[in-house]
Amino acid sequence: MRFHPCRVLLLAWGLFLGEAIAAPFTYQGRLVDGTALANGNYELTFRLFDSLTVGNRIGPELVLTPVGVTNGLFTVALDFGNAAFDGADRWLELAARPSGTGVTLSVFAPRQAITAVPYALHALTGSADAGALTLGTLPDGRLSANVARTSDVLTFSNTLSARLVGTNDALVSLILALSSRVIALEASSGSASGSLLASALPADPVLLAQGLTRAGGIRAPAWVSGSGVDAPSAREGHSAIWTGQEMWVWGGSLGGAQYSLSGGAYQPDTDGWTILSPLDAPTARSGHTAVWTGTEMIVWGGFSGSAAVDTGARHGAATQSWRPVSSVNAPTARDSHLSVWTGSAMLVWGGRNRSTLAAAGAQYRPGTDTWEALPVANEPVPRMSAAGVWAGDRWLVWGGMSTSGYEQSGGQLLCPGGTPTAWQAMSTVGAPSGREGHVAVWTGTRLLVWGGHNFGTPLNDGAAYDPITDLWTPISAVGAPSARSLPAGAWTGSEWVLVGGLTGSGAASGGAAYTPATDAWRTLDNPGSPVARSGAASVWTGSEMILFGGRNATTLQGSLERLTPQSAWYFYRKP
Repeated sequence: MRFHPCRVLLLAWGLFLGEAIAAPFTYQGRLVDGTALANGNYELTFRLFDSLTVGNRIGPELVLTPVGVTNGLFTVALDFGNAAFDGADRWLELAARPSGTGVTLSVFAPRQAITAVPYALHALTGSADAGALTLGTLPDGRLSANVARTSDVLTFSNTLSARLVGTNDALVSLILALSSRVIALEASSGSASGSLLASALPADPVLLAQGLTRAGGIRAPAWVSGSGVDAPSAREGHSAIWTGQEMWVWGGSLGGAQYSLSGGAYQPDTDGWTILSPLDAPTARSGHTAVWTGTEMIVWGGFSGSAAVDTGARHGAATQSWRPVSSVNAPTARDSHLSVWTGSAMLVWGGRNRSTLAAAGAQYRPGTDTWEALPVANEPVPRMSAAGVWAGDRWLVWGGMSTSGYEQSGGQLLCPGGTPTAWQAMSTVGAPSGREGHVAVWTGTRLLVWGGHNFGTPLNDGAAYDPITDLWTPISAVGAPSARSLPAGAWTGSEWVLVGGLTGSGAASGGAAYTPATDAWRTLDNPGSPVARSGAASVWTGSEMILFGGRNATTLQGSLERLTPQSAWYFYRKP
């Protein structure tokens, strides 16, 4: 008997944290999309682990043989006795195979989502040498190169549903990754007795109305404090970039008219810092900008303590050393300016030189170590503290402070092929009010602007801008964070996460996440006590947000904190 390679949906057991499971649960596997699963006997294997080391099982392995499939359905009852789970990471696998095939496989989903969807379905199939994965420790929880991965399809609203497209006849293992914890796939209409559904709502009105009851859940991932060994000193006005493996922090103000020319590289995988060499580093400064080219960090501009500077340097990942950036035709000295990497050049625009706003800008090409002036026709009014995002073929800048006050205007620098050609105005109709200290992000289709302050009054509104239609759309205020400026922000691929910032009563610690697709906010419910701060530098690693530095009142911050911005999940069971 062969396991059909096309489409099958398995309903499985979820993790219950801090709750005992005293009675058996019944789960039903069923077909989707009308694909026939051949009748016959199938083996279902459940494995539960407290780490990715195969030997670390909690309780016995459950092998259910045989499980009969009739008319495309199978039903199985699981009894874990009075087991209770304490909230630590648990890894659960459900595997199905035709009886008597002799095929064995033990694979795990990676902790990081395969797609940009926060809760991604991981469908794994066997390969010729997949049996090697049954022994030893799987590296870093990632998929081995010799394990074929099928397409991932996941949709969710208040409940989760998913389907698998298989590519291997021998065996299919389905695992759904939620946060750092893994549960087996649990999708169904909720109509069958014992059906288990997941919701982000602690009292989901739809599921409760269907007669389901709460049956445990998964806590949101907790805030994690990074190591302080060899970490940079507390600071603000610093820069941070993500290399793909490390967060590099450099420069900033140390307080008391002291500025830094030091920095550090933080590796999340090892929770360790490496000091960035100060040899040949740029002069100490804050209010500068830094971009990552793919091979090196370019630092330019800033304030040195007595004046703005027009110098910079490049720090290579391979060489771990600094070399200067040419000053020939460089922009005038400035701080509080904007910089962005286009894929081939660093663009610099805006800023100030103490009492004078900086005019015009330039592009720097590291391949030739040369500067070239940006177009000036139709450029936005000179300003400092604007926000800017790279939108693939254009640079969008908005807001900030000009000689006329807080700006409600902006501009698009068109860059076909990465080369700046012309400025284009942005509509002000429906735009947020003028401000600085705001944050902005590019979603792939829209510029999002939120927060900031106007004459010291914090703001908690924002809008989305479509550069193609030149239209602004307001962002919902329902559930939005309290008014604040200088929060840390990160785009996850589907959500905009905002943390901290300066409110009317001081620095904030918590935050919220905004989903443009639904125009909805959710409060971050992650346990822990994050540091209250504003002006922190942050990066997105692909799976978590990392923050460093900033200020709380008169105290500079030197702590590093990590957040996996996923919500708590609550399970509901059909009696």
